[in-house]
Amino acid sequence: VSAKAVHDIRIAYDTFEQHMYGGHTLVLTTEPHLERRGILGATGPYFNASAFSSLSAKDQAAACDIPLSQPFFFGAVLYTWTLVCAVELRKCYDLFESLVVNTRTCLTMADALQDEEEGETAEDEEAPGTAPGAVDDGGGGGGGGGG
Repeated sequence: VSAKAVHDIRIAYDTFEQHMYGGHTLVLTTEPHLERRGILGATGPYFNASAFSSLSAKDQAAACDIPLSQPFFFGAVLYTWTLVCAVELRKCYDLFESLVVNTRTCLTMADALQDEEEGETAEDEEAPGTAPGAVDDGGGGGGGGGG
């Protein structure tokens, strides 16, 4: 897919350059196909901007469909995509911080959950600086049964 698109773009741009410079072009390559560029660029004496209107409709469309031929539009799309990516990264960071950084650890899985029927809830055992709902491991180290 990409190779065909590049091939078509090169042919369209060669046609555009040859027409816009009135034949005053330099040959860059001849293989795999002819590629010409205008002498002295768009600010040189041979470039004729009004010649665009005399290009065929097909050649005009092909020239305008070349990527980056519309840099402001491309920039707006790229900026929007960048903002979407930044928002997604922020969500990932917030989730990581919530689940990994702020979750308290305990020595055994027996201490990971606590029934509300035992009289104390997770909110009652919160230590300063812990995430809401985190269960305190009792501070004694071992937790769990067997002694």
